[in-house]
Amino acid sequence: MPIFILMASQCLAIRQKTAIEQLNIILTEVEMQKNQQRGINSRLTSLFFSQFLHTKRQSTVGLCSDIGRVSNCWSWSLTAFFAGFIAIQCYTAYVAFLVKKLPVFGRVFMLYGLLEMQLVQFALLHQCAKVATNGDRMERLNRRLYQTLFLSRIAGFGGRANRLFLLKVLPFVAVYNIIKL
Repeated sequence: MPIFILMASQCLAIRQKTAIEQLNIILTEVEMQKNQQRGINSRLTSLFFSQFLHTKRQSTVGLCSDIGRVSNCWSWSLTAFFAGFIAIQCYTAYVAFLVKKLPVFGRVFMLYGLLEMQLVQFALLHQCAKVATNGDRMERLNRRLYQTLFLSRIAGFGGRANRLFLLKVLPFVAVYNIIKL
């Protein structure tokens, strides 16, 4: 079971890295265009915005739903797995260190088993943490790209006044979304 979970989380991490690379490409193009000109014209903003929405639909939304399904499927078994692993590790450590009649070969065998269980547990935790870290990175990139494109798009429709209005409204919208959850 742990091998399957490791493989599934590695596949999710690879898909996340691909989505992060796609978002980074779009962000690099937007920033290069901004640096070349004073701002982005509305035609390029529309192109970048549609490219961003296409990427979001293709990779990010599907990936998030897959992560949710995998999380729902494996959360109870991971909980039981870690509880059982910790109990077995405690018993193995007890036998290896406190049982006096155990031969040296038995102690070495118990310590090897303890080390192997510990390595599997750490590998599983590391892989799950990698998926969570990549998810946070994707969220930050999505937010940064959306704000950059949205603010430049709004700026094309009314200039500075709309930008200032959005800067005042965005924190209230974020608080409202948090409360709504």
